[in-house]
Amino acid sequence: ADSSAAADSRNGAYSRTSVETGGYASGADAAPVDPAYPPHGEGAVLDGFAIVGGCAAELPEECFQVTLTGRGFVDVETDDLFHFSELSLLDVGDNLLRDVSLLAGLSNLRDLRMPCNAVAHISFPPDAFTRLTHLDL
Repeated sequence: ADSSAAADSRNGAYSRTSVETGGYASGADAAPVDPAYPPHGEGAVLDGFAIVGGCAAELPEECFQVTLTGRGFVDVETDDLFHFSELSLLDVGDNLLRDVSLLAGLSNLRDLRMPCNAVAHISFPPDAFTRLTHLDL
């Protein structure tokens, strides 16, 4: 197998299987995969590096608002979020995120924009999103 085709969740690269073969694994026993949602372990992860990069900042506390639309995010590195204490607006529209509660660590968030994601239901702890005034799903 070509190791350059492996998925790298840190930079959002998809594997040869999901991109170059039109969403179907190759090989005699390979099962088809949903091209709209990468298999577990594939796809981009919304992490601190993505947020800082989107803010064009050097430090998390320098991030006040960020737009990260259409990046193929399928998961969130929740441990990174508490560093972004000043982030008040997050736009992650047009991704593949399934769970709003994964963003609950953004304690200062006032505006959360997540249209065109894979959210099927909304559930989060009662102490989450206490400052949120705008939610777009």
